[in-house]
Amino acid sequence: MDVTWGRFIDTRKTTKNGKFRPWIFRMSFPLVIVGISQFIYFPGQTENCYMIYGTVTYIIWGTLYSTVNIPYGSMTSVMTAIPVERSTLSTWRTVGSMMARLILSALVPILFFVDNQPDGGRFFWGAIGLGILAIICYMLCYNLTTERITIAENK
Repeated sequence: MDVTWGRFIDTRKTTKNGKFRPWIFRMSFPLVIVGISQFIYFPGQTENCYMIYGTVTYIIWGTLYSTVNIPYGSMTSVMTAIPVERSTLSTWRTVGSMMARLILSALVPILFFVDNQPDGGRFFWGAIGLGILAIICYMLCYNLTTERITIAENK
């Protein structure tokens, strides 16, 4: 999906809000909703039903993740024309990602497992909490970044 989504965005016109920022704004909500929906419990369903449901929602989530991650990663090219600054932005993006992974790797087992077993209710409420945090971060990204360079329209 990354290549398909990247190509799709390349063929869109730049808006007054930029070329990439609007996609982060638009697609973060569906991404978070599908992310939360992966943890919904349906009483009385078979394990196979859950496996199918989990597989389908995960594929949809992965597809939607590309719709936010590709514009996010592409923004460095329109924030500055200075190669060193672009490199610095990419480095801090990676550092931030690794710090978030480290924190979540430490907290998820503590908060979402009971007696060393996953607790579905905790995962669902945790997904809601992390979804709210994700929306806040996406909106901060949208509001606190500026696309300074206009990319010529791709024919």
